[in-house]
Amino acid sequence: MVLSHYLLTSNDTDYYVTVQVYGDNKPLTLPVRTKFKAFRHQLKWDEWLTLPIKYCDLPSSAQLAVSVWCTRSPRKVTPIGGSTMSIFGKHRKTQIVSMG
Repeated sequence: MVLSHYLLTSNDTDYYVTVQVYGDNKPLTLPVRTKFKAFRHQLKWDEWLTLPIKYCDLPSSAQLAVSVWCTRSPRKVTPIGGSTMSIFGKHRKTQIVSMG
C-alpha cells in the first residue's frame, strides 16, 4: 500500500480502519471501525475489533475487506488503501489467525 508523504506527516489528519466480512462477494456484516487516530511516525493501531458474526456462521467463501481511511474534517473522508483476504483455505482451515 502506498501512502502519500503529506498524509503521513500532516498534523491535521486522523486515520481509521474499517473491516467488513463478505461471503460469495456479498456483504455479510456492516463494517466495523477502529477509533480515529493521529500518527507521528508509523501507522499502527494496536486495537482489537469484534466482528458482528459468529465463526460458525461464516461460509467457506468468507473474506475480510480491510480499508484505511484518512479524514481532515467530518465531511472530508478519503480511502487511502485496502485489501481483501480469504478467511479459510482448503478444507475450511482458518488462514487468518491474527493480523498483529
